[in-house]
Amino acid sequence: MDRRVFVGIPTYDGKDYCLDKFAKALNSIVYPIKIFIIDSSKTDKNISKLKKKFPDAQIEWMPWDGEKHILNHLSDVREVIRNAFLFSKCRNMLMLDSDMIITNDMFNKMLDIDYHWVGCVTMFGIGDKGKEIDVNPLVFKTGKILMGKDKKGLDFYTHKELKDMPKVFDCHAVSIGCSMVDRRIMTDIPFVMCDIVAMGEDLWWFNNASEKGYHAVCINEEIEHLTDNWGSFGKSNPLSNFNMEIVTRVGDDICKEVNMTELRKEASKEIQKKESKSSKNSKKK
Repeated sequence: MDRRVFVGIPTYDGKDYCLDKFAKALNSIVYPIKIFIIDSSKTDKNISKLKKKFPDAQIEWMPWDGEKHILNHLSDVREVIRNAFLFSKCRNMLMLDSDMIITNDMFNKMLDIDYHWVGCVTMFGIGDKGKEIDVNPLVFKTGKILMGKDKKGLDFYTHKELKDMPKVFDCHAVSIGCSMVDRRIMTDIPFVMCDIVAMGEDLWWFNNASEKGYHAVCINEEIEHLTDNWGSFGKSNPLSNFNMEIVTRVGDDICKEVNMTELRKEASKEIQKKESKSSKNSKKK
């Protein structure tokens, strides 16, 4: 078994603003690592920049053509990374987004915890561009999506709740943007999404992991997340009654808890309706 940690990184040229800081942090990791990067830029010009920053890395170009929703494409990218890890002889993989600033200390802490899935506290914002962003810890209590006027969103731990949690604790899920995983969970849980539903690719993975009995261990320390596009997806969803990570099927005056299994069933119904309508139109012609 290769003692190096496989580091799988999805990126694109839109992350150029944080490339220097990201590269400096990753290249400061003392433990031996094997870096595998997939660049989704529409042209291959970004590859040369990445090679200068990571001369020993394996870098593949997998451009987003715009036909699929960006989150579906990201799911495909993560699946290629998963397969590359399983093809390697590395025992562990660090799933790392290119705007997450991992420290050597946090890397070692995650590696020292011998568990299938270990992460830390990262922040994620929900909102539209130009509006105030509500920044939440991306640490999940459950996989439920809360609906309604007073409860709407993903079932995160709050900042206050995290202050009362121990230094290391079990939880439903942590961000796959910075998670240490082993071969067992990555063998069991592929990245798959419904083609017409643009839920976050991480939510599908969390749900599938939970259904097979997996959960995460969270190190209760925050690392820096330098994203600049929180809440910028969702509006281009091919189904108007779904959003990126908040389902709008139920009115604000109703509070309802929805899980991913139910959403998958609803998505299947939508697919059948579209196929039936398409078939009828073809017969008329």
